[in-house]
Amino acid sequence: MSFLPFVVRVIQIYIVTRFPEAGRILPIDGRLFGEFLNQQIGFTILLSIFGASGLVANDLRTGAILVYLSRPLTRRTTSRASCWCRSS
Repeated sequence: MSFLPFVVRVIQIYIVTRFPEAGRILPIDGRLFGEFLNQQIGFTILLSIFGASGLVANDLRTGAILVYLSRPLTRRTTSRASCWCRSS
């Protein structure tokens, strides 16, 4: 269902590009894109909740969350971890 607002906006843009006089009824401006993004926020939050909950639950079950939160990240440790990940 999250694709429905996208399809509606694409049809709206197509109609206005094809028939310029429809621009008075269906304006294409910043509000169009702002409303589109506002409509997508709900779907994004739901997807994040259901997607991340399983990942966090696995980390809690295995105790890996303690490793993540055991010490603060610094620029040096972050770059070291980045290099380690690239070499693997």
